[in-house]
Amino acid sequence: MTIRTFWVALCALPLLLTGCAYDAVPAGTPRPDAANSDPRGTSWVLEDLRGAAPVAGSTVTALFGADGRVSGSAGCNRYQASFTLHGDTLTVGDATSTMMACAPDVMTQETAFLSALKEVRTYAARFDRLELRDASGKAILAFAVTSQDLDGTKWVVTGFNNGAGGVTSPIVDTEVTVAFTGDSVSANAGCNAINGAATFSDGTIKLGPLATTRKMCPAPEGVMQQEQQFAAALEKATSYQIEGDTLRLAEGGATMVTARRG
Repeated sequence: MTIRTFWVALCALPLLLTGCAYDAVPAGTPRPDAANSDPRGTSWVLEDLRGAAPVAGSTVTALFGADGRVSGSAGCNRYQASFTLHGDTLTVGDATSTMMACAPDVMTQETAFLSALKEVRTYAARFDRLELRDASGKAILAFAVTSQDLDGTKWVVTGFNNGAGGVTSPIVDTEVTVAFTGDSVSANAGCNAINGAATFSDGTIKLGPLATTRKMCPAPEGVMQQEQQFAAALEKATSYQIEGDTLRLAEGGATMVTARRG
Protein backbone atom coordinates (compact mmCIF):
# COMPACT_ATOMS: atom_id res chain seq x y z
CA MET A 1 0.00 0.00 0.00
CA THR A 2 1.36 3.42 -0.91
CA ILE A 3 1.41 6.26 1.63
CA ARG A 4 -1.30 8.07 -0.34
CA THR A 5 -3.57 5.02 -0.33
CA PHE A 6 -2.91 4.45 3.38
CA TRP A 7 -4.10 7.96 4.27
CA VAL A 8 -7.23 7.62 2.14
CA ALA A 9 -8.05 4.41 3.99
CA LEU A 10 -7.58 6.12 7.36
CA CYS A 11 -9.81 9.00 6.35
CA ALA A 12 -12.49 6.60 5.16
CA LEU A 13 -12.42 4.54 8.36
CA PRO A 14 -14.26 7.08 10.60
CA LEU A 15 -16.95 7.40 7.94
CA LEU A 16 -17.43 3.65 7.89
CA LEU A 17 -17.57 3.54 11.68
CA THR A 18 -20.04 6.42 11.75
CA GLY A 19 -22.20 4.67 9.20
CA CYS A 20 -22.24 1.52 11.29
CA ALA A 21 -23.24 3.48 14.40
CA TYR A 22 -25.91 5.32 12.42
CA ASP A 23 -27.49 2.08 11.30
CA ALA A 24 -27.44 0.85 14.89
CA VAL A 25 -30.01 3.47 15.97
CA PRO A 26 -32.98 1.52 17.39
CA ALA A 27 -35.90 1.05 15.02
CA GLY A 28 -38.53 3.72 15.46
CA THR A 29 -36.08 6.42 16.57
CA PRO A 30 -36.50 9.55 14.35
CA ARG A 31 -33.30 10.67 12.65
CA PRO A 32 -32.66 14.39 12.30
CA ASP A 33 -32.58 14.21 8.50
CA ALA A 34 -35.49 11.79 8.08
CA ALA A 35 -38.09 13.01 5.61
CA ASN A 36 -41.70 13.33 6.71
CA SER A 37 -43.91 10.34 6.02
CA ASP A 38 -47.47 10.79 4.78
CA PRO A 39 -49.74 10.46 7.85
CA ARG A 40 -52.76 9.50 5.74
CA GLY A 41 -54.09 5.96 5.80
CA THR A 42 -52.47 5.12 9.15
CA SER A 43 -54.36 4.69 12.41
CA TRP A 44 -52.75 6.73 15.20
CA VAL A 45 -53.31 6.54 18.97
CA LEU A 46 -52.61 9.52 21.23
CA GLU A 47 -49.62 9.31 23.57
CA ASP A 48 -49.20 12.94 24.62
CA LEU A 49 -51.54 15.94 24.86
CA ARG A 50 -49.65 19.15 25.64
CA GLY A 51 -47.10 17.20 27.69
CA ALA A 52 -49.58 14.97 29.53
CA ALA A 53 -50.42 11.31 28.99
CA PRO A 54 -54.04 10.41 28.17
CA VAL A 55 -56.44 9.72 31.04
CA ALA A 56 -56.02 6.14 32.23
CA GLY A 57 -58.46 3.81 30.50
CA SER A 58 -59.25 6.23 27.68
CA THR A 59 -58.19 5.88 24.05
CA VAL A 60 -57.88 8.87 21.72
CA THR A 61 -57.27 8.15 18.05
CA ALA A 62 -56.91 9.80 14.66
CA LEU A 63 -57.14 8.48 11.12
CA PHE A 64 -56.33 10.91 8.32
CA GLY A 65 -58.20 9.65 5.27
CA ALA A 66 -57.53 10.05 1.57
CA ASP A 67 -60.87 11.89 1.38
CA GLY A 68 -59.49 14.86 3.32
CA ARG A 69 -61.22 14.00 6.58
CA VAL A 70 -59.74 13.02 9.93
CA SER A 71 -61.80 10.84 12.24
CA GLY A 72 -61.49 8.75 15.37
CA SER A 73 -62.31 8.64 19.05
CA ALA A 74 -61.79 11.73 21.19
CA GLY A 75 -61.81 9.56 24.29
CA CYS A 76 -65.56 9.42 24.73
CA ASN A 77 -67.23 10.51 21.51
CA ARG A 78 -66.51 9.77 17.86
CA TYR A 79 -65.42 12.84 15.90
CA GLN A 80 -64.60 13.88 12.36
CA ALA A 81 -63.26 17.02 10.72
CA SER A 82 -61.85 18.16 7.41
CA PHE A 83 -58.10 18.68 7.05
CA THR A 84 -55.73 20.24 4.53
CA LEU A 85 -52.28 18.77 3.96
CA HIS A 86 -49.59 20.45 1.86
CA GLY A 87 -45.93 19.58 2.37
CA ASP A 88 -45.31 19.77 6.11
CA THR A 89 -48.31 22.07 6.61
CA LEU A 90 -51.43 20.57 8.18
CA THR A 91 -54.58 22.36 9.29
CA VAL A 92 -57.76 20.83 10.73
CA GLY A 93 -61.26 22.28 10.45
CA ASP A 94 -64.05 22.41 13.01
CA ALA A 95 -64.90 18.94 14.33
CA THR A 96 -68.32 17.40 14.69
CA SER A 97 -68.87 14.61 17.20
CA THR A 98 -71.41 12.35 18.82
CA MET A 99 -72.95 13.58 22.07
CA MET A 100 -72.32 10.91 24.69
CA ALA A 101 -71.35 11.81 28.26
CA CYS A 102 -68.43 10.15 30.03
CA ALA A 103 -66.45 10.69 33.23
CA PRO A 104 -65.58 14.36 33.90
CA ASP A 105 -61.83 13.90 33.39
CA VAL A 106 -62.42 12.14 30.06
CA MET A 107 -64.74 14.93 28.90
CA THR A 108 -62.17 17.57 29.90
CA GLN A 109 -59.53 15.71 27.93
CA GLU A 110 -61.85 15.43 24.94
CA THR A 111 -62.44 19.19 24.89
CA ALA A 112 -58.69 19.83 25.16
CA PHE A 113 -57.93 17.37 22.35
CA LEU A 114 -60.44 18.84 19.90
CA SER A 115 -59.22 22.34 20.78
CA ALA A 116 -55.61 21.30 20.12
CA LEU A 117 -56.55 19.90 16.70
CA LYS A 118 -57.74 23.37 15.71
CA GLU A 119 -54.34 24.82 16.62
CA VAL A 120 -52.33 22.43 14.43
CA ARG A 121 -50.28 24.10 11.69
CA THR A 122 -47.50 21.61 10.85
CA TYR A 123 -46.70 17.96 11.41
CA ALA A 124 -43.74 15.60 11.64
CA ALA A 125 -44.32 11.91 10.86
CA ARG A 126 -41.31 9.65 11.11
CA PHE A 127 -41.24 5.89 11.56
CA ASP A 128 -44.00 5.03 14.05
CA ARG A 129 -44.56 8.49 15.56
CA LEU A 130 -46.66 11.49 14.52
CA GLU A 131 -46.30 14.94 16.07
CA LEU A 132 -48.80 17.73 15.41
CA ARG A 133 -47.37 21.19 16.05
CA ASP A 134 -48.80 24.66 16.59
CA ALA A 135 -47.81 27.89 14.85
CA SER A 136 -44.72 28.23 17.04
CA GLY A 137 -43.50 24.77 16.06
CA LYS A 138 -44.24 23.26 19.48
CA ALA A 139 -45.57 19.70 19.51
CA ILE A 140 -49.02 19.80 21.12
CA LEU A 141 -50.17 16.30 20.15
CA ALA A 142 -48.08 13.16 19.74
CA PHE A 143 -49.33 9.83 18.42
CA ALA A 144 -47.99 6.30 17.94
CA VAL A 145 -48.93 3.92 15.13
CA THR A 146 -51.65 1.41 15.94
CA SER A 147 -50.88 -2.05 14.57
CA GLN A 148 -53.58 -3.33 12.21
CA ASP A 149 -52.57 -6.96 12.64
CA LEU A 150 -55.58 -9.02 13.76
CA ASP A 151 -53.73 -12.33 13.96
CA GLY A 152 -53.49 -13.59 17.53
CA THR A 153 -55.82 -10.95 18.99
CA LYS A 154 -58.79 -11.43 21.33
CA TRP A 155 -61.65 -8.97 21.82
CA VAL A 156 -64.61 -8.39 24.12
CA VAL A 157 -67.57 -7.18 22.09
CA THR A 158 -69.18 -3.91 23.16
CA GLY A 159 -71.75 -3.68 20.37
CA PHE A 160 -73.07 -5.50 17.30
CA ASN A 161 -75.48 -4.78 14.48
CA ASN A 162 -78.86 -6.31 15.25
CA GLY A 163 -79.91 -6.46 11.60
CA ALA A 164 -82.52 -3.76 12.08
CA GLY A 165 -80.22 -0.86 11.29
CA GLY A 166 -78.80 -0.33 14.75
CA VAL A 167 -75.88 -1.33 16.95
CA THR A 168 -76.91 -2.81 20.28
CA SER A 169 -74.98 -3.72 23.42
CA PRO A 170 -74.74 -7.32 24.61
CA ILE A 171 -77.37 -8.53 27.06
CA VAL A 172 -76.52 -7.85 30.69
CA ASP A 173 -74.65 -10.73 32.34
CA THR A 174 -73.40 -12.11 29.01
CA GLU A 175 -69.91 -11.74 27.61
CA VAL A 176 -69.59 -11.72 23.83
CA THR A 177 -66.09 -12.41 22.53
CA VAL A 178 -64.26 -12.86 19.24
CA ALA A 179 -60.69 -13.99 18.51
CA PHE A 180 -58.62 -14.28 15.34
CA THR A 181 -55.89 -16.88 14.81
CA GLY A 182 -54.25 -17.55 11.46
CA ASP A 183 -57.05 -18.32 9.00
CA SER A 184 -59.82 -18.85 11.54
CA VAL A 185 -62.17 -16.91 13.80
CA SER A 186 -63.70 -18.13 17.06
CA ALA A 187 -66.42 -16.41 19.04
CA ASN A 188 -69.06 -16.79 21.71
CA ALA A 189 -72.22 -14.78 22.21
CA GLY A 190 -73.23 -16.15 25.59
CA CYS A 191 -74.26 -19.69 24.72
CA ASN A 192 -72.67 -21.64 21.83
CA ALA A 193 -69.16 -21.62 20.42
CA ILE A 194 -68.96 -19.99 16.99
CA ASN A 195 -66.17 -20.95 14.59
CA GLY A 196 -65.30 -20.41 10.96
CA ALA A 197 -62.79 -19.44 8.31
CA ALA A 198 -61.24 -15.98 8.31
CA THR A 199 -59.17 -13.97 5.87
CA PHE A 200 -57.99 -10.47 6.76
CA SER A 201 -55.35 -8.12 5.41
CA ASP A 202 -54.80 -4.37 5.03
CA GLY A 203 -58.18 -3.45 6.49
CA THR A 204 -60.30 -5.93 4.52
CA ILE A 205 -61.88 -8.98 6.11
CA LYS A 206 -64.07 -11.96 5.25
CA LEU A 207 -65.47 -14.22 7.97
CA GLY A 208 -67.34 -17.46 7.42
CA PRO A 209 -69.19 -19.47 6.70
CA LEU A 210 -69.64 -19.75 10.45
CA ALA A 211 -70.83 -22.80 12.37
CA THR A 212 -72.05 -23.06 15.96
CA THR A 213 -72.47 -25.79 18.51
CA ARG A 214 -76.10 -26.88 19.10
CA LYS A 215 -76.72 -26.11 22.75
CA MET A 216 -79.98 -24.41 23.80
CA CYS A 217 -79.73 -21.69 26.45
CA PRO A 218 -83.07 -20.49 27.88
CA ALA A 219 -81.38 -17.85 30.05
CA PRO A 220 -80.69 -15.06 30.06
CA GLU A 221 -83.71 -14.11 28.01
CA GLY A 222 -82.84 -13.26 24.41
CA VAL A 223 -79.39 -14.88 24.39
CA MET A 224 -80.22 -17.18 21.46
CA GLN A 225 -81.42 -14.23 19.37
CA GLN A 226 -78.27 -12.33 20.37
CA GLU A 227 -76.17 -15.23 19.11
CA GLN A 228 -77.91 -15.26 15.72
CA GLN A 229 -77.62 -11.50 15.28
CA PHE A 230 -73.96 -11.44 16.30
CA ALA A 231 -73.00 -14.29 13.97
CA ALA A 232 -74.83 -12.57 11.10
CA ALA A 233 -72.99 -9.32 11.84
CA LEU A 234 -69.64 -11.11 11.72
CA GLU A 235 -70.40 -12.67 8.34
CA LYS A 236 -71.47 -9.32 6.86
CA ALA A 237 -68.25 -7.52 7.82
CA THR A 238 -66.03 -6.54 4.89
CA SER A 239 -63.56 -4.16 6.58
CA TYR A 240 -61.86 -3.71 9.92
CA GLN A 241 -60.00 -0.99 11.76
CA ILE A 242 -58.06 -1.13 15.02
CA GLU A 243 -57.86 2.13 16.97
CA GLY A 244 -55.73 1.74 20.06
CA ASP A 245 -57.52 -0.92 22.10
CA THR A 246 -60.73 -0.87 20.09
CA LEU A 247 -61.81 -2.82 17.00
CA ARG A 248 -64.49 -1.93 14.48
CA LEU A 249 -65.84 -4.33 11.86
CA ALA A 250 -67.93 -2.71 9.16
CA GLU A 251 -69.82 -3.28 5.93
CA GLY A 252 -69.44 -0.14 3.85
CA GLY A 253 -70.24 2.70 6.23
CA ALA A 254 -72.32 0.55 8.57
CA THR A 255 -70.81 -0.72 11.81
CA MET A 256 -71.19 -4.46 12.28
CA VAL A 257 -69.19 -5.06 15.49
CA THR A 258 -67.33 -2.92 18.01
CA ALA A 259 -65.03 -4.45 20.60
CA ARG A 260 -62.28 -3.69 23.09
CA ARG A 261 -59.09 -5.65 23.42
CA GLY A 262 -59.57 -8.62 25.74
